[in-house]
Amino acid sequence: MLMASKYIKGIVLIAASLIMILNITTAQDNKWAEEGATWHYTQIHPVSGTLIIGYTMLEAVGDTIIHDTLAQVIRHSVYQEFEPVYRSPIYIHQEGKKVYYFLKNRFTLLYDLAAEVGDTLEIVAPIYEFQDDSIMYFRVDSVEEISVVGNQLIRQNLYPIDKGATEYAVQFSGWNIEKMGNQQFFLPVYQLDCDNNCTEGLRCYEDAEISQKFVDFPCDTFDYTVSYFDLNTINLDFEIAPNPARDHISIAIGTAEVIGKTFMQLLDARGSVVTPVHMIRASKEDLYFSVSAGVYYLRVWNNECAGVKKIAVIH
Repeated sequence: MLMASKYIKGIVLIAASLIMILNITTAQDNKWAEEGATWHYTQIHPVSGTLIIGYTMLEAVGDTIIHDTLAQVIRHSVYQEFEPVYRSPIYIHQEGKKVYYFLKNRFTLLYDLAAEVGDTLEIVAPIYEFQDDSIMYFRVDSVEEISVVGNQLIRQNLYPIDKGATEYAVQFSGWNIEKMGNQQFFLPVYQLDCDNNCTEGLRCYEDAEISQKFVDFPCDTFDYTVSYFDLNTINLDFEIAPNPARDHISIAIGTAEVIGKTFMQLLDARGSVVTPVHMIRASKEDLYFSVSAGVYYLRVWNNECAGVKKIAVIH
């Protein structure tokens, strides 16, 4: 009888160990990125007539439990001087090919890499703590598998079909890549905050197996500035379409007197010139370009006024 009892206890212990191993394995499989993974994004901060270019660094630093749910902790640091400014951590939970982020006391969908072409995704973007959130709707335009340093990763392209209350979708559209996330923003951003301190595009992603750069300069570059027209003041009356764009935009000038005296130019997120200066000769003028997907700025100016508008380019 004693031997049988010991035998049963042994079986129970083995079963418990197997369940624990299975749970650990499942948890590992459901992690968006492994511990130590890092992301570098360009960070833009307007100060006294210049754009201070820094970078945001995200790093997967461990796990935690939130509302009985296993979540990865993503440390969030902003570098605009030598010392980082630490912001609130980001909490990520993955179930299969769906990734959720913790927002206002609950997990809400961030990425769905199981979605197929033609599917519609609903993504929540925060506004402020005591305001309703903005709901964005995307159409999955394409899904493909790409090889990155020997790793087969899913890549999907999203097109905004409803921009939400504050047009976040324009900024969060484009390519999502498994493990890396959106190539412009890891999370949907606060529109108003973005105008003052905005993360603009994934520079680099790295983990134990993957080291991927999307820029031709060091991931941690932050010691340069770019002149700019005030992004928060649009003194010149003009409209642009489409936005997002693919290979061109049309600009409509509302004041006939400035036609033939006004110029436009496309800049990238670093403030570097993308297109030559183009004179606006009609009330509606097209500007064509061939650039990679990302966030750009259309600068429009004349001798009396100027304005800048943000453009998302997708492919």
